[in-house]
Amino acid sequence: GRTVLAPPFSGPPDVGPGLRGPGGARTLFFVGAFPGPRPVSRYVSGDLAIRLSALGWKTMVTSRRSGRVTRLLDMVQKIIRSRRDYAVACVDVFSGPGFIWAEIACAVLKWLGKPIVLTLHGGNLPQFSERHPARVRRLLSMASAVTCPSSYLCSELERFRPDLLLF
Repeated sequence: GRTVLAPPFSGPPDVGPGLRGPGGARTLFFVGAFPGPRPVSRYVSGDLAIRLSALGWKTMVTSRRSGRVTRLLDMVQKIIRSRRDYAVACVDVFSGPGFIWAEIACAVLKWLGKPIVLTLHGGNLPQFSERHPARVRRLLSMASAVTCPSSYLCSELERFRPDLLLF
C-alpha cells in the first residue's frame, strides 16, 4: 500500500456538477459528534466546516446531541431528512461507539446513493482494527475517499485501504 500525501489546503477546488446541490451550491454534510459552540469543544471537522463556509461552501453538521442513542438517532434522521440538501457526506470515524455511528451513518448514506468521505481519528483505531478487521475493511470500502490527520494512522491502516490521504 501507499499513502498519498494530499496537497496543502488552499480552499476547495472548483467542483463539477456532481458536488453541487440544489441551486448549484457546493454542499458538504459533516457527520460526527459535534459538541456545543464553546471554543474548548472544537473538532477538526467542525473547524473545517467553518472554514469551508467562509469560502462559500454550504455546510451542515450533525450531531450536537448528547447521549449515544440520542446522537445516533439524530444523525440518521438528519442524513435522511436532509438528503436533498447536500451532495457529499464527510463522516468522522473513531473506535468504539464512534465506529458504530460511522457504520450506521455510512450504511444509510450508501443506501441513499451519497458519496462518502471518511476521516479517521483516534490513536485506538489501529488496535480496534486488529480486533475487527472485517468491519474496518467494509467501512473503508464504502467511501469515495479516506483521509487521515496523521501519518501514524495512515501507516497503521493502509493495509485496509492503500489509497489513504494524509491531510
